[in-house]
Amino acid sequence: MLVRCLSVCPSTASKGMAESMAGKRILPIPFGRLLQAKKFLAWWALFAVLLMLVTTGCSTLRRQTHSPPKRSLLPFAASTSQAFKDDNAAFAAEWVAAQRDLSAGNPAAACERLRTLVARRPQDIETRLLFCDALLAAGQPAEALAALQPLESRFENDPRLHHLLGLVYEHLGLTAQALVHHEKALLLDPDNEVYLACYEGLIEEAHHRRLNSD
Repeated sequence: MLVRCLSVCPSTASKGMAESMAGKRILPIPFGRLLQAKKFLAWWALFAVLLMLVTTGCSTLRRQTHSPPKRSLLPFAASTSQAFKDDNAAFAAEWVAAQRDLSAGNPAAACERLRTLVARRPQDIETRLLFCDALLAAGQPAEALAALQPLESRFENDPRLHHLLGLVYEHLGLTAQALVHHEKALLLDPDNEVYLACYEGLIEEAHHRRLNSD
């Protein structure tokens, strides 16, 4: 009897629920309310966008107000470039004047000019070579050697450097070292007649010295 009651009760309950649901009507939402809700959401979205734009504009204006004014680097670059041009022009004029002094037989004046130029541009090999040439002409081979030796590692393939070193060692009486550098200069520039004459002349001089010593 209990089993029959359990089997009948669920169906009876579901049947009663269906009858109660059938007796009620689900009313749809009126169209006017939906339209009002959509308008409200649209106005709210527009207000949010306007608020965001106003906030962004105020922060940008604040940054522009407090940021320092930008200055162009063009005037500074132009003035720097002009300063380099003026310095180069003055340097070149002094270099030509020193060369003129050396050609006129005044190596002391050339040395004074070139000593200043070498101090201004210590890595300029042209100025240093001319300075050492003037020192040799002024009878100062030791100072010329001190000025040339720092260049050997950086300009070892420059025949002019080896030619001058050969002349310096000749003036110092160091024939063996002079021959080494004269030979290097000739190997680097085999068509140079001056290098060839210096090399052959030094070999001949060394040969005569050896004969006289015997």
